[in-house]
Amino acid sequence: MEPDELLIFRDEFAKIDISDDSRLRKWFQDYPELSDIERCQIARRSRVTIYRWRKRLGITKILLVETMNGAILYRRKNKMPEPRRVIDKNIVIPDDWEYEAEWLDHCYNVLYMSERELSRVLGVSRHRVKRALSRHNLVRRSQEQAMRAYE
Repeated sequence: MEPDELLIFRDEFAKIDISDDSRLRKWFQDYPELSDIERCQIARRSRVTIYRWRKRLGITKILLVETMNGAILYRRKNKMPEPRRVIDKNIVIPDDWEYEAEWLDHCYNVLYMSERELSRVLGVSRHRVKRALSRHNLVRRSQEQAMRAYE
């Protein structure tokens, strides 16, 4: 971003009341091509602050995709990459899955899902899955055992 562009954007941003969600949302929507780093430079705020604003406003990151004929399409950025193995998407997840030892045992030992795959299906961190497994004294696989699933 050129220095003169930065000054223009900063002047525009200075007019925005950041506590007014509608004006802040309009700023995000008016300039979808700006990266988070550029927004940080314009707003003179950290990336964490930009992330918190996005979260508060319910705005996801957007990718700009240019087609062959020059048209620009917008699509939401996929936050979680697809897993390497095909996972049955019709797994019924209990509300209190962390406390369901039988369900965790079935997914981990019978379906042979990895901790990463479980975390993706559940939409939680791998650490949370590890804690749930250890809470029920389910033996975690070694790295060698885990790699055998992909052979």
